[in-house]
Amino acid sequence: MESRDERLLFGAVVAAIAVVFSLLIAGLVLLLYTKRVTSPLACVTAECLAARDYLVHLLNTSKDACSDFYGYVCDSWLARGPDGGSFHGDSVTASLARINESLWNQEGEEGESEDTRLVRRVYRQCHRYASDRPTTTSLKETLRSARKQLNWAKMAACRHYHELVALLVQTSLLVGLHSVMVLEILSEDDRAVMRVSRGRSLHRKLMSTSDHRGNLEAIFRTVMEDEAKDLPKILEIDALAERDLGVADSTGTEPSEEAHGLLEEFLDGLVPSVKATNWLAAVNGVLMPLDTYTMRISDLALASGIDSIRKVFKSITTQHGIADIALYLASHLDAEVLAIELSRSQVSSDRANTAHFCLELVLRSYAFLWPQHAPRLPKSGRRQEVLETMYSQLQGASKGSIMFTWLPKEMRPYAEEKVKKVGLSVVSEDMLAQRRLSDVWWTPEAINQYNGTTMCLQRLLYRLGLRRHLSGSAEYQQRDMFLRVQGLRLAYDGLVASFGTAAATHGFRQLWAEAQAAFFARFCLLSCDADQTPRPLSPRANCLLPLHNMPEFGAVFDCVTREDFVAHQCLR
Repeated sequence: MESRDERLLFGAVVAAIAVVFSLLIAGLVLLLYTKRVTSPLACVTAECLAARDYLVHLLNTSKDACSDFYGYVCDSWLARGPDGGSFHGDSVTASLARINESLWNQEGEEGESEDTRLVRRVYRQCHRYASDRPTTTSLKETLRSARKQLNWAKMAACRHYHELVALLVQTSLLVGLHSVMVLEILSEDDRAVMRVSRGRSLHRKLMSTSDHRGNLEAIFRTVMEDEAKDLPKILEIDALAERDLGVADSTGTEPSEEAHGLLEEFLDGLVPSVKATNWLAAVNGVLMPLDTYTMRISDLALASGIDSIRKVFKSITTQHGIADIALYLASHLDAEVLAIELSRSQVSSDRANTAHFCLELVLRSYAFLWPQHAPRLPKSGRRQEVLETMYSQLQGASKGSIMFTWLPKEMRPYAEEKVKKVGLSVVSEDMLAQRRLSDVWWTPEAINQYNGTTMCLQRLLYRLGLRRHLSGSAEYQQRDMFLRVQGLRLAYDGLVASFGTAAATHGFRQLWAEAQAAFFARFCLLSCDADQTPRPLSPRANCLLPLHNMPEFGAVFDCVTREDFVAHQCLR
């Protein structure tokens, strides 16, 4: 088993980073050439020339590229905005605007999948839904309808914990509505991994639409006429849950608190008298009809805030009976529906807010399908063809090329196989948290190699004067450093490999130095941000650390001969 684990070293991370950086960064680099020469690599189109001129005029040449490349790339861009802004944030906002426009205006294209057409229908129906202002009557009607579809009455009537757990699993996995805990199924090739994380209290779920605690009680009392007498108990249990859970977002806690272990270790005894086998039966009861994965008690799982979840269930089961707890957990379904209903009253009069509200609902409904749908939604024209061509080149270049030379020889074939299985997709903002899944199969030897690299990167970060540009746990910092450095390495190697025979032409050799400079500048531009708060690295560190690990960066800017130039190749 351990030898198979070793073969999977860095596989999941390689797949994500190869697509993210090699496709997105290399795509722009292919457009940024300078001279009009007779070469397929030359910058001759108006679009390419405009992109090149934009980048050239953006650079602050008063800054020293070798000692302050972040200032060299970002200072002028930040000075242009009234509040500085964020290049990445602005780009995401612009992309979401295009997706919103596509979902609203386009009827779809020939050959479009049924899933994508369904996404469009849900989005448009949401706009119609958001245009109606909610009333007390509509809240009651919506809640009554939702309760029927969500098995609310069955959950509230539970008198055995194992039955309650089965219903919690169903609503969490199938509908995406969670209680004090969040259950997710992540997939990696032919494996399924459960992720357990802490949820939120009723108060926390509705605080964005309620100004204070009194509003929460008033809202529930209005729509829960039949359960009004039980409301004090519900709020009493919720106070215990909020105390023990602390502040958590809708998906759990920071990735820095995530751990991995056996399913049995996390789930056994989490709820009184409910064994891990009961949880597993409930999960497989959801998965088997979908003809996807099945899970075993010995499978590995991910957990975030698991101690808080245990504390909540211990507190509420010690002080309250099963009837009250079942009603409380059923009330979480009400809270999720009410949050949506109350939110639409705040967005119905604003077109931009309505679009954002509906996009969030679509994302929530299609969380696992969204990365595959997003690239197909905007009117991309030829850009989509370019991305698909680059993706094909990347897959072909991964075999027998200069890519993955930093891995031991016996591990390279398995990394190449991973790349072949990657689909062209848009990677979500929480990519770093999701890619922690790869840790599940790391062997001690792989961890030692990883630890050695991250220690080297940490020393390089300190030498660059970025010691204070960190936040969060040491584990989270190391993960972020490693992924960013590895991402740039793969993007560069993939770019070189994708040129193929064109690299031998005279025109290529003329343009290659400037193309590399554009490549590195474009990489740093992604980190330009007026807010230098580390998450867990600061924007300046996000730019500089990967670059100063690359000998090619120092060479193209003539830095290597300078005594004051700080560089070290921690990841080859």
